[in-house]
Amino acid sequence: MNLWIEWVVSTFCGLLMQQKYCPVWNAKLNQLLEKYGDSAVLSEHTVLLGDCEVWVGSRFYSYGYLWGVKGLLKSIGRHRPSVATMVRLAALHDRLARDVADRKREEYLAAIRSIE
Repeated sequence: MNLWIEWVVSTFCGLLMQQKYCPVWNAKLNQLLEKYGDSAVLSEHTVLLGDCEVWVGSRFYSYGYLWGVKGLLKSIGRHRPSVATMVRLAALHDRLARDVADRKREEYLAAIRSIE
């Protein structure tokens, strides 16, 4: 689905519950995406960018907020980035998810090939 359409639908559905926009977090998240985007690590509900865990679970309704720093703090911020930054984060999230799926597929096929 087009990321912008997905954003519009989820924003409309969660209009009253959406987190407040924070320009400071938006700028920092863009810096993290720039610096660590190529080495980001995907977990079940977060993306690790350097020492920061960013929530990517319920896109775009509750999305892109700071979940933790250096694994010490959890759910410390509920301020969202801008829509453009959320879309940028979503593109990274999708790429990481595709990479994980491709890796799992290759492991599966390798296991099948190893059967005698």
